[in-house]
Amino acid sequence: MISLKGNVYLSQENLLYSFDTGAARFSVFTNLGQTSFVVNDAVAYQGDYYFLTQRGGIFVTDAKGVIKKNIPIAAPGNQTTMAKKIFIDQVGMMWVATQSGLMLYDPQTHVSKLLKMNLNDAFSLPNNSIWTIYGDPDQGAWIGTYGGKIAYCSLYDAYVRYFTPSPGGLNHPVVSGFQEDDLGNVWIATEGGGLNYWNRKDDTFRHFTKAEANSINSNMVKRLKFDPGRKNLFISSFNGGISAYEMATKRFSNLNILLPGSKQPLTVYDFVRDADGTWWMTDPDKNFFHRKKSQAAETEMVKLTGANGQALDLEIEAISFDKQQHLRLVSHQGLYIADPKTLKVLRHYVIKNGPYSVNHLCSYYEASNGDLWLGTSGRGVNILKKDGRYLNFNSTNGFLPKIVFGILEDDVSGNIWFSTNEGLYFFDQKTQKFEKARFYKANSCGSFYLRSAYKTKNGEMLFGGTNGFLLFDPQYLNKNLQKPRVFFTSLLINNQQVSNASKDSPLVTDISTLSNHNEGRISLSSKQSNIEIRFSSNSYLSADKNQFSYRMVGLSDKWLKTNTSQHAVQFFNLPGGDYIFEIKASNNDGLWGNEISRLYFHVNPPFFLSWWAYSIYTLIALGLLFFIMRYYTNKKVFKERLALEVLKEQNMRDLNQARTDFFTNISHDLKTPLTLVLEPLKQLKETVQKNDHATGYMQLIEKNVARIQRTISQLLRFREIESQKVTLNPQVGDFISFVHDVFGLFELYANKKEIETNITSHEDHLFVAFDYDVIEKILTNLFSNAYKIYFKQGLCRGKDLSVYGRRAVAARY
Repeated sequence: MISLKGNVYLSQENLLYSFDTGAARFSVFTNLGQTSFVVNDAVAYQGDYYFLTQRGGIFVTDAKGVIKKNIPIAAPGNQTTMAKKIFIDQVGMMWVATQSGLMLYDPQTHVSKLLKMNLNDAFSLPNNSIWTIYGDPDQGAWIGTYGGKIAYCSLYDAYVRYFTPSPGGLNHPVVSGFQEDDLGNVWIATEGGGLNYWNRKDDTFRHFTKAEANSINSNMVKRLKFDPGRKNLFISSFNGGISAYEMATKRFSNLNILLPGSKQPLTVYDFVRDADGTWWMTDPDKNFFHRKKSQAAETEMVKLTGANGQALDLEIEAISFDKQQHLRLVSHQGLYIADPKTLKVLRHYVIKNGPYSVNHLCSYYEASNGDLWLGTSGRGVNILKKDGRYLNFNSTNGFLPKIVFGILEDDVSGNIWFSTNEGLYFFDQKTQKFEKARFYKANSCGSFYLRSAYKTKNGEMLFGGTNGFLLFDPQYLNKNLQKPRVFFTSLLINNQQVSNASKDSPLVTDISTLSNHNEGRISLSSKQSNIEIRFSSNSYLSADKNQFSYRMVGLSDKWLKTNTSQHAVQFFNLPGGDYIFEIKASNNDGLWGNEISRLYFHVNPPFFLSWWAYSIYTLIALGLLFFIMRYYTNKKVFKERLALEVLKEQNMRDLNQARTDFFTNISHDLKTPLTLVLEPLKQLKETVQKNDHATGYMQLIEKNVARIQRTISQLLRFREIESQKVTLNPQVGDFISFVHDVFGLFELYANKKEIETNITSHEDHLFVAFDYDVIEKILTNLFSNAYKIYFKQGLCRGKDLSVYGRRAVAARY
């Protein structure tokens, strides 16, 4: 039973029935003829129905069941084979699963091709018996084969083949060159395995080595060139000169290219034959050689002559003729154009003021538009434009590789292809940009080999390497237009994979179903903040070249790109909060998908970062703020009080200063009148008799006046007292006599008050050093206080003053 275009079909032997939904019954749709033509599958294309039968091929009918065509499906030898499944891809190519391989049928051109298992091709079918086909959006299909092996095939790279050494296949890894003969088969030069002949019709290899009787001169083959007119293949080799293979006789012949002055075969890296029959040959270590048309002529070493007439020592990698039949020499010193007859240099092309590697040329190709492309050994690629401009492209202006081994041109698009140290590149003539060929699997044929590049008559390109060679047709290298989508495959927490069935899992359902579902937010505890997200995309064509770009919104808004081998992203110690993990993918051609896949996360903060912890932190902070503010407020008040005290103290100092100044001024004012009083008193004293009672009074007046003067002097020293700079002025004198003098000042006052006074001393005289002013002040205060106490307490007793020795003075009341 088959469903097609909304209709149901039932196959029974040679009859095909369709179900009539109106009448609810089956009716015959078409008769396929033989009972063995049971329909297994069907597809619709441009209004026609293609019914695949088990052994009758494909029947093409219209919508009414009229058979329009039968497409046979046969195994090699026209043997019938069983077919099981049919699939049509986006470009209209039909894929048919058979027991003899995979048949590709183009309904537009009616051309079919059978793909089979090839032991010499690692990328061929794993088995010829195909059971089912399932298409995908990448213009390819998954193929299930007998034995459980699954293959993936796409028209994107269906015309790409990698050849590596294998039994019965290529016999040596290092491939140095190619040539296609008139039968469309390919001759392959190897450095160590001689010649390989690839019969493309039956996909077999034949080997020609030096050990055979009728074979080449050396197994180290350097260069191949095919003469289509004579149908001869010319082979140059290391220490083997040049030999020829005649297609008609299938025999090898030696051209006896010998080293000048020796019978040793010459090493020839590249060669060319001009219209006169002269052979021109290169060896980078020995300049270059030529041999005239005559077979008996000897090989001669040739040197070019420069513009100054001097011979040039050049290291020539490759040689050819331009359209003017001038010699074109690709050398380590740049590109030379020379006259083959005079050997004079006509033009010399170099990149001036550049590094040595920019003029170290190693490969070349003349494009159909007249541009000459020249590969360098370390500075990208040079181009000699037909208008004479000579340019270099390197990593600074769009061409990333450093070494260019081989150069070819696509006849259809005009794109220039390069085998480089960074893989395959091409120059797109439409965009005028260099692009990397993303279909190429890096190192699938080792590193590319120098000048090992060739284009067949059908436009297929071959590039040799150190471990085989690559063949592809650039016409079928369509860009992958599928925009991939990302799918999440697993989630790891603390390096442990979790699922919705895991214990304490944050997943409520499988992670693959949570993409772009906000309601399926994944909630993580603070102990689950280390996560790893694994993912994949639905683009399976050269999936190893897919790339991803991601960001974790909430952590960073910047998009980060992964490398092509990375299918997981890790995040460590995610802070508490909400996050959105966003990711998108690009296919093998670098086309980015529009759809972004998202996972939503919520990470609970640890207890010390929770809301109630922040509440406590806030209260503590407010309390600290209060105490800090209170501290600074009190400090401010204290400073203000201190400033007030300072101001008050300053005011007191100013007041004291004013008082001091006042007393000082008064003292100065009093001192002069006292002096005026003292002088008349002295004169009056001289006029009075000695026994006169008034003499005593005058002496007492004189003493008090002197006392007042001393007091005034003490007031003048008040500034010194204020500044604590008072100094003693001790003078040696009779201390007993000085005490008597001071005590005598109070006798008149005591007598008037009827107070009996007496002063006694144990010594009559005591000479010591003392400050008269200080002692006088002390004694005056002492006597004055004694009289005050006497009157205050109403005592009626005598007053005695005693002096004891040199160390003490005592008073007794």
